[in-house]
Amino acid sequence: MTEPALDPTPVMRVSSPADLVELVPFLVGFHPRKSLVFVGLKGPRERVGLTLRLDLEAARAAPSSVQACVAHLVRADAEAAVLVVYDNPPAFWYDDGWPALPQTELVAEVVDSLNARGIAIADALLVAQGRWWSYVCANLQCCDPSGHELGSGQGTSVVAAAATVAGMTVAAGREELAAGLAPLPIAERQSLLTTVHKLVDARGSHNADPIERRALAARSWSAAVAQQRRGETVIDEDAAAALLIDLMDVHVRDACCEWALGPDSLAAQALARQLARRATAPWDVAPYALVAWFAWRNGEGALSRIATEYALASDPNCTFARLIEELLDQGVDPRAWRDPPRMGGGGGPRRSRRRGG
Repeated sequence: MTEPALDPTPVMRVSSPADLVELVPFLVGFHPRKSLVFVGLKGPRERVGLTLRLDLEAARAAPSSVQACVAHLVRADAEAAVLVVYDNPPAFWYDDGWPALPQTELVAEVVDSLNARGIAIADALLVAQGRWWSYVCANLQCCDPSGHELGSGQGTSVVAAAATVAGMTVAAGREELAAGLAPLPIAERQSLLTTVHKLVDARGSHNADPIERRALAARSWSAAVAQQRRGETVIDEDAAAALLIDLMDVHVRDACCEWALGPDSLAAQALARQLARRATAPWDVAPYALVAWFAWRNGEGALSRIATEYALASDPNCTFARLIEELLDQGVDPRAWRDPPRMGGGGGPRRSRRRGG
């Protein structure tokens, strides 16, 4: 599966392959394993742009997945790219002392594909067991045949320190990232479900004006986001139940989506994550889809993919989640999406035209 990410919001100087290797886990959100990562570079200063992760098995078994990644980089206007392979370390060394790096044939094929689309190769790297090697450099003055040690393990990486200070986080693996979105134990979710049913029954006896009800829902969401911003992370059960019910209204959900564009987007994402993990089907679908939307707009492709999977597991017919899945599959750059989402009537956010197109 491809999992796109964007360059980090804070500006960090990446001046060497070692710096880039340290940055990649922060770009994708976790430490990749058995993966092929494409890092797009653009402009005269070779700024990091669209980053894509592909399962190594998929890259070998399905050439079309590699071609899809190449096409995504072309659409993102990448002028060059760095390939980073996460696999086993070299199994043996040649007679001249240079290691036989794994996945050499795959790397050569990917390089050919990129070059054929006008994307130059800045470097191709192997990361394995705390060390990295270059597939393209055979200069003893800069590339040790035994590889280069990663700095983050000793806490000496300037890039890793800068990313951490800037608030970027990295999970140990995709499994850990997924665990942070997993539903809470059923006993905890059952209590909230009971409260939801009671509130649904209570609301059923009142024919509230839809406009007034949606305005109240917007104020409730705003208050809950403010709690997250202040560090009051757990909202009470009654408030959580009310928000879950409100999110079943697509107009309310539309309004909540717009929080992805503001300074409180991370607080809104944290709120949606909490609601999703505490809810049961079908109440969990909308908050999981919101997490996916917020994460995608923030360039967190892996997190968005996982949240989308949870939403679709609960409701395979959720059109909003299906749209986000399509955005991820197509490697759409969220920075090219200029219009706010409009999902009324069961649709999804409208596509906006890319600049120049």
